[in-house]
Amino acid sequence: MQIFEGILDTASNHIFLVISLLILLVILIWLKAIQVNEMKLYHDLESTHLFPALQNQNFRVLKYKQSYLLFHRLLQSLFHALFERCFRDSSIRFINEIFEFREGGTVAIDWVNVLPSMDDHKPLLIISPGFSGDKTSAYMYCIYKKAINDGYYPVVISFEGSSGRPLSVILTLSFKYLQHPRIYKGWSGEDIQEPLEYIYERYCIDQKGERIRQVFFLAISFSGTILTHYLGKEGSEHKIITAAASVGTQQRQWISNITLKKSFCGQTKKIFGLQLRSIFAENVDMLQDHFETEHNIDLPYYIQQNRGIDQYTLLIAKMNGFEDMDEYYYRVSMIHSIPKVRVPMFYIYARDDPVIGYDHIDFEACQQNPYVLVGLTKRGAHVCHVESVIKPSMWFAKPAIEFLNSFRVDY
Repeated sequence: MQIFEGILDTASNHIFLVISLLILLVILIWLKAIQVNEMKLYHDLESTHLFPALQNQNFRVLKYKQSYLLFHRLLQSLFHALFERCFRDSSIRFINEIFEFREGGTVAIDWVNVLPSMDDHKPLLIISPGFSGDKTSAYMYCIYKKAINDGYYPVVISFEGSSGRPLSVILTLSFKYLQHPRIYKGWSGEDIQEPLEYIYERYCIDQKGERIRQVFFLAISFSGTILTHYLGKEGSEHKIITAAASVGTQQRQWISNITLKKSFCGQTKKIFGLQLRSIFAENVDMLQDHFETEHNIDLPYYIQQNRGIDQYTLLIAKMNGFEDMDEYYYRVSMIHSIPKVRVPMFYIYARDDPVIGYDHIDFEACQQNPYVLVGLTKRGAHVCHVESVIKPSMWFAKPAIEFLNSFRVDY
């Protein structure tokens, strides 16, 4: 009897092992099946303005191959957040310039490794980080590496209050300007125009006023809204930027805000709220007089009582002349400017984006503008598209810069 029971136990163990191996094999097959994400492109089928990119084989063959271990958007997002330092590169250095606006206020311009040389004609790639990012964010290093390898001069323009810089540095101490403080204006391109014109005039034309290099722009998340509004306002009159790309930028913010509320059971929205709160808390001394006199708001008390993103978005709305959040979310949405863009523009999205979703994308409006191209992958989360956990990198920089490469010319 004992011998028989031993045989049964051995057989059971073998069966369990076989079943376990079969389950593991099925999981591996499933992971392999979903690993490669083809980017689906949406555009005006008769567009001639996008022809260089659509005929660029280096661009068209690109497919996102995600890490086996990061098969879900939650894993992508956690890896991005928890292992951000792993993306950084010690060979990257920054040369800082401070640009002052004509009406007051300053913003940082950070060159990567070197300033442009007047002895060559390599193009510039201007990069702007997202709302909660800065020049040292993980996704920025992935862009730097691709840009340098492809022969660009990368340079970072940050926006007012969007990159952890105190407003006491961003704003000048002129009395007039402090009466109308602002953090950023997502509904306007003003935060781009002056520093862009400065960079162009100083580094992109020679003493005769002739152009010697091209300028390209790559915007991340919320900064893509500002870029789109700037290009839309300029329209066919714009002459500086040759082509541009934007990653993870909501087109209709009032719709993407619904996704944000649900993102990871509300935790993403909570984090963004704390980030906005910290901006106001760190600059309360500078801002409290404005809110008290202009809006009858006791800012120090307000900060003590409120922690949500909606409450601080309301403050930003009021700072920029809006009555409420609904008006702000509607007006800030870049869909109003997309039809007016007149330079080749590439918007990159992931269908599983947990922050902005994809319902906000107005495919019809984009396809009606022959200058606009939309790229959508099934997976990639929000400004992630992580390819590997061994040598951390983000894939979206490849299609974005390959798109820009399609419009490069040698002077």
